[in-house]
Amino acid sequence: MKNSTAVLKALKKTPNFRSFPEDGLLKLIEAGRILEFPKKDYIYQETPENKAGTSDCESFFIIAKGCVDLSINEDGREVYLCTLGEGEIIGETGIFPRMGRADSAVPMEDACIIEVKKENFMKFMKEHRSASNQILLIMISCLIKKLQRSNRDLAFERREDFSQSMIDELIHGGGE
Repeated sequence: MKNSTAVLKALKKTPNFRSFPEDGLLKLIEAGRILEFPKKDYIYQETPENKAGTSDCESFFIIAKGCVDLSINEDGREVYLCTLGEGEIIGETGIFPRMGRADSAVPMEDACIIEVKKENFMKFMKEHRSASNQILLIMISCLIKKLQRSNRDLAFERREDFSQSMIDELIHGGGE
């Protein structure tokens, strides 16, 4: 799936890009690089704080084919966050100055990924206003979905760690 037309067709089948205008989507694909990643090969890795803002962090990615696991490093071990599929955007922090990578991304099967460098994305935004608004809305939607997953996971984890009555007792009765 190395050519722009095949990637365009694949993305147009996904919910995020189904109603995206073809000409704008093709311009976005052409602003990026189409990359193939074998299963279990890092697309990017979480960035240590002292490396934030390096050129490694100045792009975002669109999954055109395959699924990708996101994880974080916690005390030397990888902690699974979620699995994302075709049409999802990952590594969005790459378009923000000095943000670094908040997670690591690894395909769980052979994957086709579009990498869009920050400078190319900024040029795309200036030249294709309507399409850039749509891609920003898709990015926001993807971020909201990730946040909702995290909130559910935190709520579930909290429920397993403490019952609500134990928390209430700690808050209201523990200091008397």
